[in-house]
Parts: sequence; structure tokens; C-alpha cells
Amino acid sequence: MPLPRTDLALELHERVSPSSGVTKEETTHSKTKITRIRVGQDAPDFGKPPGVYITMRFPDILSAEPPEAEQAQILADEISAILPQNGAVLVLGLGNAQITPDALGPRTVRHILTTRGRRTLGGANLREVCALAPGVFAQTGLESCEVLSGLLKEVHPAAVIVVDALAAGNIARLGSTVQLSDAGVSPGSGVENTRPELSANTLGVPVIAIGVPTVVDYEHGDRSTPRPYFVAPRDIDLLTERSARLIALAVNLALQAGLSAEDLLYLTAE
Repeated sequence: MPLPRTDLALELHERVSPSSGVTKEETTHSKTKITRIRVGQDAPDFGKPPGVYITMRFPDILSAEPPEAEQAQILADEISAILPQNGAVLVLGLGNAQITPDALGPRTVRHILTTRGRRTLGGANLREVCALAPGVFAQTGLESCEVLSGLLKEVHPAAVIVVDALAAGNIARLGSTVQLSDAGVSPGSGVENTRPELSANTLGVPVIAIGVPTVVDYEHGDRSTPRPYFVAPRDIDLLTERSARLIALAVNLALQAGLSAEDLLYLTAE
């Protein structure tokens, strides 16, 4: 049977012999294992566009309510390192809000502190942020790149942050792994429904992709007639919601340096 599909650069690296254009570095911050995989222009067979793919292992996402500030800060620091330091930021939550394993993006957007039109809050300077969950093509008849092209002309962001659910090949990574990349994203690629790419090449501004695996690829049956499935865990609603809260807090921390985690949780509570 073919290997399970995966959106994780870390899993791809585990499957193939590292090529001359791919490097891997591992560090540990507190209890969080961080893996950086750099894919160069001379690695066309790796299966990922050139860029940096940062994988963070947070084994206790499901037990943290509200999100742990330390975990969120680790992710926020990584976002800040690849994010332009000035200018407006557009946060885009991809996926179908009505399908729980695909709702990570829309749920994350609900907790983003949007500040367009405001410069200060309680004495703290605010970075301009706007957020949108554009839905999926089957719902709207619009590709995400088409929606974005109009927004970019009005908002003129310095960068776009895209949040999307991912597919993993290893069930142990569901809900415990966050992947961050500066290479953009191809919506729907994890479930073989790839839509037009969202990247610096197509949008003209840096695109930072953040995702958490919510489904695992699985094939059942004999070798001659395998049946493909995408399997989600029983606690998928909890996994999706708490992953979304963690990503949202990290993005808010990265964008609003003058506000604390406690401030941001209060301001974005539903």
C-alpha cells in the first residue's frame, strides 16, 4: 500500500533520505521539541515548496484550558521571527466551519484580536490586524485566492497569516503538533482537494502558514482493493477548539507586543 499522505514536512523528512537541498535541526524549549526543516531551491523531490518548516510538539494541548501562556509564547516567538516587524497583517482562517476536522481556521479567526481602525488600547500601541474566514469553494463559489486578491488591494497588508487544518500520517501527531512555515499553503492538499496556492509568489506579500493535524490518512482492505479514509479522533471537537485557541493566542502575542496573554484572553473571550 502507498504511504499515508501527510502535510507535515517532518514526516516527509522521516520517509526519505535527506537530499542536498534539505537540512534538519532540533532544539528543545522547556518541554517543547522544535524541529526546523529548511527546503532549498535544489530539493524538487522533497514534496514541499522551498522554505522553512518549523514543527513544535505540544503534548498537552487537549488538557490546557485556557491555552498555556508558555506554549503560546513559544509559538509566538517563532511567528515573530519570520513575520515582518511593521505593517498591517491579515489573518485568514481556511476551512469549512461546519465540518469539525476542517474548522481549525474559522475557529482560530474567532479569537483573533482585530484592531483595524484602532491605534491604542489601554495605553498600549496596537498593530493593525484584520481577520477573515472566507469559507470553502463548495460553499461560496469563490477561491480563497480570489477573495484575497480584492482584500489585498484594500488592506495592503505587510503579511498574510493563513491558518488551516492539516493531515498527518502518524496518528500520534493529531492535536499535539503545530507546523509553522514561510512557504505558504495549498488549501485542501491534505485531503487531495488542492486549491490554488496562497504564497508570496501568488500574492506578492509574505505568507505564513500555521496548522495542526486533525485527521490521519488511513487505508483499509487488501492490497488489490485498498479503501482510503481520513480518520479523526473521538475528541475532535475538543482538539480543534483548543488548538484554535492556542494558535490564536500565539498570533495575538506575536502581533500585539504591548498586551499580555491575560489581556489577550480577556479581550478575545466569547
